[in-house]
Amino acid sequence: MSDSSLAAEKLNISLEAADAVRECWYLKYGSAFEGIEKFLGISPHLISDFVYERGIDLSVIPPNPALKRELERLVAAGHCLAVLSNGSCRHAERVLEHLGISHLFERVWGFDSFAHGICKPNHNAFRHVMAEWQVKPEEMTLVEDSTSNLRTAEKLGIAGRVLIRPNQPEAGTLTGIYTAWAADINGWLTQLA
Repeated sequence: MSDSSLAAEKLNISLEAADAVRECWYLKYGSAFEGIEKFLGISPHLISDFVYERGIDLSVIPPNPALKRELERLVAAGHCLAVLSNGSCRHAERVLEHLGISHLFERVWGFDSFAHGICKPNHNAFRHVMAEWQVKPEEMTLVEDSTSNLRTAEKLGIAGRVLIRPNQPEAGTLTGIYTAWAADINGWLTQLA
């Protein structure tokens, strides 16, 4: 069961309508889970394991040896890698394991890492990561595909950002001097260090 099918069932609407509702929640809150909690009264922590562990087929994510090579190069050059996901920690870990790159990441944060399931673009998620990892904003590079998450990072002074989907609405509103655009993550990573 996906978060869309859960919304369809609870709201008694079609799956197509639930997909639209889920997309609205995602755009408004940065995560469909926040909408699920607010409008359906279901804690994201109660459904995340079910949705992420059983509802997402990782076989649709193809192997990416070039990504692994670029990340290995960054780690060898002294960069520390971490994940901040609006999904659960376990889901992010499963994706990293599936791609064979989990050993390259020092830390994984998901919405379940924070009290009350705080997610990006909430500035508290970024602040929590910086405090726990003891890094300053200018020491970070955020690789991101959400304009709203990038806007929050920009306001916090996070030094580097990349938007993978440049056709996203309002993409042009990002003004940071470190904002870079790329068609895919591999292309952007080759430009680093």
